[in-house]
Amino acid sequence: PPPPPPANSSGAESCDEGVIAFKWNAANATVSAVPLDPPLFYGKYVQWLITTNLILYLLTAQVAAAKVPVTLFVLFCNSLMILCGYSAASLRPEGIDSESVPRFLTSKWVFWIFGMMFYVLLLNALNRSV
Repeated sequence: PPPPPPANSSGAESCDEGVIAFKWNAANATVSAVPLDPPLFYGKYVQWLITTNLILYLLTAQVAAAKVPVTLFVLFCNSLMILCGYSAASLRPEGIDSESVPRFLTSKWVFWIFGMMFYVLLLNALNRSV
């Protein structure tokens, strides 16, 4: 049998997926990097839709006594900003046929730009009316 490979003095080893795992012998702990295709936790976007809209409603309608159209516009911009973030996070361009869908629609940056546009509109409405 061939001799075993020399031990790595750093304690780091390479895995099949390209993830680096570090083993600390004293505490028996293992730390590994984020996977290449992490899962999407959509629950945080649902929670953001509920809590941020509730906070903005309380601040604009109850505390600042803003008019109803201003409050609804702020809630609308906030919801669309979060939905743009969810769309960007859930986009997997490698599974989309590039011949049937334009390339710019498969970019996460498009959704980021739209999300920032709604954020600026939200801040502008808050600055002008509240």
